[in-house]
Amino acid sequence: TTTKKELDFESILPMEKDANYQIIGNQFTENKDYEVIIEVTAPDGISKKDYTIHVTKNPNKNNNLASLEVLGYTLSPEFNKGVTLYTLTVPNDVNSVMIEATAESDTAVITGTGTKTINVGLNQLIVEVTSEMGTKKAYTILLTKEENNINNLSDLIVHNGTMTPEFNTHVSTYDVVVENEEEELDVTVILESDSSTYEIKENHLEVGNNTVLIIVTA
Repeated sequence: TTTKKELDFESILPMEKDANYQIIGNQFTENKDYEVIIEVTAPDGISKKDYTIHVTKNPNKNNNLASLEVLGYTLSPEFNKGVTLYTLTVPNDVNSVMIEATAESDTAVITGTGTKTINVGLNQLIVEVTSEMGTKKAYTILLTKEENNINNLSDLIVHNGTMTPEFNTHVSTYDVVVENEEEELDVTVILESDSSTYEIKENHLEVGNNTVLIIVTA
């Protein structure tokens, strides 16, 4: 019996030095019984003798991976087909990763590879290998996306007033002069990080001094 697609012969030695041989039927495309024939031709080129090997092709039960990687990053521990749990940490600005894997057996089927969208915190990414026999094996990557710690603005634009000084990421207090009829500041807030959020508070203007707050949350 075998799970391979053909028999591997280390050597075939005819008894007569000048005899030759050919192997017939050494391809197993389905899981069933086969006959492999070794046809030996005598030195006279006429006399022939067949040796028959009865072979049963069984489904391959190999459900191991030969490789597993997240492109651009290093898994911990280093990949080993017998290890099924790995960890990885990526920066906050990474929104997706690419998983690639190859199976030891070319008859196995892999699912769970390709581009994966990730969220802040812990992400569980599973790559599953199904053998030709139908047995399954799961490799798990516990990927942590770091929290966002950026709570800066990249720009602040006031459309209905004059703001001083000019915007600077590291300056948090500004003076704005608006016309008497303005009831609130018309502003465009641009965040430095796409995953940050902001809230505008106390944006109801009265005559005199007003404090409008723009609160950025990482």
